Amino acid sequence: MSTLSADVERRALVNVTVMFGSSNRNQRIERFWSYLRRAFLDQYMDLFRGYIEIGVLDTNIALHNECLAFCFMGVIHKELNQVKETWNCHQMKHQGCPSGIPNMIYDFPDMYGSQDQSTGVSQSVVLQCQEKYTTGADIPDVDTEFNSWGNAIMASCNFGFPNTLAEANKLFMYMVDAANKVVRYCSCFSPSF
Repeated sequence: MSTLSADVERRALVNVTVMFGSSNRNQRIERFWSYLRRAFLDQYMDLFRGYIEIGVLDTNIALHNECLAFCFMGVIHKELNQVKETWNCHQMKHQGCPSGIPNMIYDFPDMYGSQDQSTGVSQSVVLQCQEKYTTGADIPDVDTEFNSWGNAIMASCNFGFPNTLAEANKLFMYMVDAANKVVRYCSCFSPSF
């Protein structure tokens, strides 16, 4: 996090938002993004699109969006971490950069004819980044109050926190049903104009 913060801070100071160069410099990362989308993201996009098409999910209802994030964000983060670990441990071939395993190249740059490029960052910058980019909630990107409601719903139906897509799907269906009951109940008290 410290190295990332320094890079963000450095780019902000010199206002570097675009890198110029031939597009072939991006082939490896573009191939990775293509793989990530096909192998991972498309299943979630298709599932969520399906929820919308059958009327289970209405993205105009804030509670539905919170239910979606509460149920799926942990599973998505877990799977993305697995992708990250796999990517950082794979063997790279020489294509304009050192060949080897990314984690090894990062941890032992001198073995690959390179040097440590990390830059130290003050603890105050780290704390600023944590404050700005983390929620402090149990689940990233989910409102703290909603976390309490979601945990209560899980406890009332003896659900554990989802670890798989199937578990997240089951919990989501249960929670969105409960959210719809809340929305209907609250709409009984709103004045009609």
